[in-house]
Amino acid sequence: MSKGLTCYSILYFIAGTMLMLCTGIVCSGSQVIQITPQTDRKDLTPFLSVFRDDSQTLDIADIVTPRDNVLFKPVNGQSSFGYSTANFWFKFTANNPSTKTISWFLEYPYAVVDHFEFFHSGPEGFTSTKGGDLHPFSLRPVDYRTMVVPVTLPPGAHTFYFRIHSGGAIVSAVTAWGKSAFEHHRTLDLALNWIYCGIMLATIIYCLLIFVSLRQSAFLFLAFFVSAITFFTLVHTGLAFQYLWPESTKWANLCHPLSGFAAISGAVLFTRSFLHTKKHLPLFDTILKTFIAGSVVLIFISFFVPYPFMTRALMVMACLMGLAMTFSGIMLVFKQIRRAGFYLLAWSPFIVTIALMVIKSFGLIRNNLFTDSMVPISSALVAILLSFALIDNVKIMILEREKFLKDIDNSEKMYRMLAENVKDVIWRLDLKTMKLIYITPSVEEMMGYTPKEAEGFIFKEMLPRNAGKNAWKAIQEGMQKSASCTGETRHAFTIELECYNKARQIFWTETTTTFVQDKQGNPIEMIGITRDITERKKAEAENRALEIQLNQSRKMEAIGTLAGGIAHDMNNIIGAILGYAELSINETDRQTRMYHRLHRIIKGCDRARDLVQGILTFSRQDSRVLQTIAIYPVVNEVLKLIRVTLPSNISIDDASMDETLMIKADPTQVHQVIMNLCTNAGYAMGKKGGLLKISIQREIIQQETAQKQIHLLPGSYVKLTVSDTGHGMPHETMAHIFEPFFTTKPMGSGTGLGLAMVHGIMEELGGKVHVLSESGQGTLFTLFFPEADMTSAPTPINTWRRSDPRNFSE
Repeated sequence: MSKGLTCYSILYFIAGTMLMLCTGIVCSGSQVIQITPQTDRKDLTPFLSVFRDDSQTLDIADIVTPRDNVLFKPVNGQSSFGYSTANFWFKFTANNPSTKTISWFLEYPYAVVDHFEFFHSGPEGFTSTKGGDLHPFSLRPVDYRTMVVPVTLPPGAHTFYFRIHSGGAIVSAVTAWGKSAFEHHRTLDLALNWIYCGIMLATIIYCLLIFVSLRQSAFLFLAFFVSAITFFTLVHTGLAFQYLWPESTKWANLCHPLSGFAAISGAVLFTRSFLHTKKHLPLFDTILKTFIAGSVVLIFISFFVPYPFMTRALMVMACLMGLAMTFSGIMLVFKQIRRAGFYLLAWSPFIVTIALMVIKSFGLIRNNLFTDSMVPISSALVAILLSFALIDNVKIMILEREKFLKDIDNSEKMYRMLAENVKDVIWRLDLKTMKLIYITPSVEEMMGYTPKEAEGFIFKEMLPRNAGKNAWKAIQEGMQKSASCTGETRHAFTIELECYNKARQIFWTETTTTFVQDKQGNPIEMIGITRDITERKKAEAENRALEIQLNQSRKMEAIGTLAGGIAHDMNNIIGAILGYAELSINETDRQTRMYHRLHRIIKGCDRARDLVQGILTFSRQDSRVLQTIAIYPVVNEVLKLIRVTLPSNISIDDASMDETLMIKADPTQVHQVIMNLCTNAGYAMGKKGGLLKISIQREIIQQETAQKQIHLLPGSYVKLTVSDTGHGMPHETMAHIFEPFFTTKPMGSGTGLGLAMVHGIMEELGGKVHVLSESGQGTLFTLFFPEADMTSAPTPINTWRRSDPRNFSE
């Protein structure tokens, strides 16, 4: 706002005010006022005559005597007589030209008067009606904030008297009202006063809310000023006496100056805060602080010093305050302080009001409608304008802070980018409540919780029991270690823990923490960075499994090499024994004992030869012709044979079998593999019975799955599963089941080559055998055969050589 615009606005306002004052000055006319039944409102002030009783001893009987009555002089437009301790007597003559008695009301509009007494003559002489601050409000004939007296005017001319005595300014303004006009005036006046109170209350609440939000002291001081000036207005207009203390006569004279001094101190406090006079006008700021101190002192003095002195002191302080505020505003306008222009524009109505009140109080101008209403109007106007000025001030502050916020915004964006986009979760834990007080949005991707959901969790709720114990133990150890670093932060520990996600699934995390301590060295917070290491843990587990598979494969290969060498040598020895035995038996009579002994030798050699063949199969050193066969007929043939040998309490489920799948293998070997697995399953279930389940399905092995296995390439496989509900195997047993001659059966019940042969055959075919088992939970064998080309013709079933299921079962 420019200096010229501000100065012109103030000049226009002052000029308009003086014009309104001038229009209120009228000359006195006839000494008799005409009151008719049609009269609604008439100002009686120009028709008054006044007599000043400095002795304060005369009463109505003395006043109406011809000697004293000639002392009355016309007021000649003077409605205010300043401050005086004298009694002021006024009289006026009203004429009723009609033939009927007229009832009307006489209002004395100045509420803060100590004593007002109205006299009117009757058949028995003069009767009086008293009112004012020194008389209880209940004695007033009309329930209204100012003194209102009902008057009856018989036909003809009649003279009325009233007396005023007050410690404040003496005002002689009186108004005549018709009954209906007064009721309308009272209703409208009440509405306007409550609207005023509503505006001021809204301004107070608004300023307090803004203060609570922004913590700007100017809003608090403005709320204090508006509260004080509103209270002053209620006292000044008589509303406080009417509604707050109608029977207590001492409060009006006490609260009038007290609220005025409070308003002055509030205005000066606001000026210092809003204009920053300490910064821009340091010398003048000292003067303003003196005003504040003086106002506070006068507030306390008001309880002990008489009202006449305090009301004069109030006028002087108000005048000085108005000059000081105007000077400070003008000085800062010339310094091109933007807010000073708004300040002057907002305060100019109130400063003019202060000036007029001072002038009117000392009787230099007459009373009129504008001077009667200027306090509530100007105070409401200044409250509204200052609110807008403060909003503009807030706007300036926002503009000034924008540059600062932009500088912060860049670093904040970098932090947000890091916090919101990093996959690791950054969090803060309150060590008193053990609850999360902050967590980055990446927690939703890691755990499924939103940051708001996660912040209320106790950390133990997010961990399995054992992980929670380990975490709590690590926290306690970390707190003890960090206790030596008072007032600092210290890296405490890094720990790997299992955690729950929102679906209550367990995943692995690695957490690095730092403790935050207070000045006494007590840990109060823990800051941590948590990383999801589930994939790493899976990879480690897979690597360990692959390592176990590799070691097992190497071990089996070494055993197979050893067994193959031994088997070849044994085959040569058995061949020699068998050859000589067959030559000898051909030359021996069947009826001799020697024949039977040689027959037993030959039978033993046959069994030894089959045993050697099993060893060669395990070591993959026997030569077989691979054929394209359908696996379903082989399985079906095995099931026909196995049903005969299994107890009746063992049922077989073969419903899930794809009959179209083909593999490339030796059918006899496949028959041996399936027969051994089914025989072992039947043995595991034994007399208790159970369920033997066999299925054949196609399985597509992807690259990821193939990488987790040894000797298994990506592609299409035929998956054969054989499961039982028997006693299962412990992990210690499972580690050795594919080793030759390892068996859990009693002595003489098995050779220990059954599963070793299964393993050797599957490895030779380029397949794989997996086993899953738990003690008491049964066993599942899964065999993966490479699927054969569907265009090859399968080998007929009658070309197979069937195996005896008793030969090589474990």
